[in-house]
Amino acid sequence: LRALVSALDLHPRPRPRTMCCRQDDPDKNTWWIVWGVGGSLFLLQTFAAMNIPAYLVFILLAIATIYFAYIPKAANDPTDIAKPGGPAADDIAGVDENPLIQADVLEEGAPQGQDATLGSIQGGDSEQPAVGIVKPTTKQRYYYLDNVKSFLTVIVVIHHITCTFAGGGWYYGVAAYQTPFTAPFNMFLTLNQSYFMCLFFFISGYFSPSSLERKGRFAFLQDKFRRLGQPFVFFLFVMGPLLTYFVQFASGHIVDWSKYSPNPGPPWFIGWLLILNSIFTLFSADAKVVEFPSIRMMGVHGLWLSVVQAVVIVMCSQGFIAMPITFGSLPFDLAFFTGGILAKRNNWLDTIHNMERKLVWAYRTRATIVFFVFLGVFVYSGVTKTSLDTGMKEYGDDYFDDVVYNNATQTDDDDISSNALVHVLFLLGVSIACGLWCMYFSVTLMQGFYEYMNTTGPWCKFMAEASYTVYII
Repeated sequence: LRALVSALDLHPRPRPRTMCCRQDDPDKNTWWIVWGVGGSLFLLQTFAAMNIPAYLVFILLAIATIYFAYIPKAANDPTDIAKPGGPAADDIAGVDENPLIQADVLEEGAPQGQDATLGSIQGGDSEQPAVGIVKPTTKQRYYYLDNVKSFLTVIVVIHHITCTFAGGGWYYGVAAYQTPFTAPFNMFLTLNQSYFMCLFFFISGYFSPSSLERKGRFAFLQDKFRRLGQPFVFFLFVMGPLLTYFVQFASGHIVDWSKYSPNPGPPWFIGWLLILNSIFTLFSADAKVVEFPSIRMMGVHGLWLSVVQAVVIVMCSQGFIAMPITFGSLPFDLAFFTGGILAKRNNWLDTIHNMERKLVWAYRTRATIVFFVFLGVFVYSGVTKTSLDTGMKEYGDDYFDDVVYNNATQTDDDDISSNALVHVLFLLGVSIACGLWCMYFSVTLMQGFYEYMNTTGPWCKFMAEASYTVYII
């Protein structure tokens, strides 16, 4: 029996729990990785092309929204999520009153008689890293987050207006041909897309832990689906399709009522907040001590996320579960939402607020360098009339939907194939530049608003309160 067991190699061998590859045969690890990555990319492209994930998620979100809307409102139950050593919940009502990004209240300080390390490593030999966040007693409102929210909402509106005149990305368009404004418009759109939705996800993720721990899982999800799910589902199944029909009618096309299709439109962001918050309630754990990344690590994260982004653009160019796939989209949005959760539990905003001037100017300088690189690239593309949109030619007619635009801007396959390598390198280079811009400019923006815009007034309050409605419209 011993000889048989030895011959069949049936002895159990210890394996580290953090590894998924075979430790008894390292030579096969490479094949596991290759097959895993290759299979994941194949499934991603197949599902995205068939739009299977989108319809499944739409149905689940609609069912959950209806369910939470018609059951009695649950009372807050912090014990539903509270865990020993976890971060304390905010007990101030209104911490997430604005359902768009919940940027209302931040806190500072620590209870008297307790250590104020707050989950991060402080200076001094006698201090030790805290396991979780200590519940504060002194509250301070950071108005600059409301101002960041308003600024990003304005940028979203201007972004989509610019899409109308730049050649794509919106329900209708004007001037689907090269103009003197094409290059600057494309640069403006690319820079915006690289960071603005990422910051929305970051600030949303920042307030999710405190809201979850204050309300409990069930009340947290019910609140999210009541305030976010209802407008999302209504736009998805009613307003979105009606808007599509209206664009067809206004552009003089025949309205085909039989081609009904759910259309999430700009509220796709709200749907993704529901998805990510639902996942967060299932996998929320104790607070982890994670230091704020250094400026060098910010660049490293921007580089590897950019490579992933380029692959995602190739695999899912038509979007993924209602999210538009472009620079600064899926991998960056997920990373920034996760970063917001870590920021809440490790006081990353305090690190941004208390940056040394040398480090502040280092971020500003690197963001400026990336900006001028963009400027050079898009000036060159404007002079040579080359861009990622290989079909942009000098046509003189306007377009009102993607079908008309694609028919007006078709090119020969030979021309595209001959420039395939150039476009791949251009895609990768722009993706890397976008990733670095996203990291450096996001920190620069947050620090700048804290330093210069941490104030409020009638107009600031009005814009902050109206941002959610404006975003949906």
